[in-house]
Amino acid sequence: MRAAGVLLLTALAPLAAGCVAAAAIPLAAGAAVVRTQAKAPPAPSAVSAQAFGRSSDASDYKVVRTDLTALPPPDAAAAGVSGAAALQHYVERQVSPARPGSGGRRLSALLARPGDLSAQRAECRASAGAVFVDLDPGRGSFDPLAPGKADARLARTLAALREEGATVVWFSRLGENFVDSVRRALVESGLDPDGRDQVVLMRDIEERKQTRRAAIADFLCPIALVGDEKADFDELYLYLKTPDSAVALDAMIGQGWFTLSPYAAAPNAHGVTLP
Repeated sequence: MRAAGVLLLTALAPLAAGCVAAAAIPLAAGAAVVRTQAKAPPAPSAVSAQAFGRSSDASDYKVVRTDLTALPPPDAAAAGVSGAAALQHYVERQVSPARPGSGGRRLSALLARPGDLSAQRAECRASAGAVFVDLDPGRGSFDPLAPGKADARLARTLAALREEGATVVWFSRLGENFVDSVRRALVESGLDPDGRDQVVLMRDIEERKQTRRAAIADFLCPIALVGDEKADFDELYLYLKTPDSAVALDAMIGQGWFTLSPYAAAPNAHGVTLP
């Protein structure tokens, strides 16, 4: 019996050892968890301060105190702002003829190759500088009998540019039989108070403002184009299926192309301003 008992205990010994080992593993793991949780994390403020210190040490930026209470106004031409002030600033810098003997020609505000959708300018074929202004509101036609209220800022700018030697040329898709009415409207509104400017209208129904601009550019250098939409600068905008395809031409805005409306929208018979 004693021999049998010894044999039985000997056989059970490995199983018992296995059970003890199995029990010891979760106990050890539990002890590790307890020790990890017992270690308190650093305070958030301390972590933030340490991180801020490291990022500040690695940064090249420094805070400098100034006495400014507001940002200074940007330079209109440098910022590409398409307003009357930007127009005047730009044209005054461009209106003087090329220096004698320089061999260079002044660049036009007309595109050299519109179909390429690039901002490459055509060379001027004439020396006298000019500002081409489109009178037509949007895709409509100028109404000389009810033109609306003239832009006083543009009127002052054009007066200053005439004194600098620039010629102002007005364009509309109206027929030439309206020329007297258009001139009268420009004089009465103060946009051309002395009636000195040129007015270019269409000679027949097949003619386009684009071709008229190109023809006048043989005698005057269009330093700047003024209109209330991009199609007034080049008619290619009338045919683009994807406007974003001409994004390269945006470099012309404020640098030869100026988005301005000579007249505010005229009210209708009920006193409501039409878009």
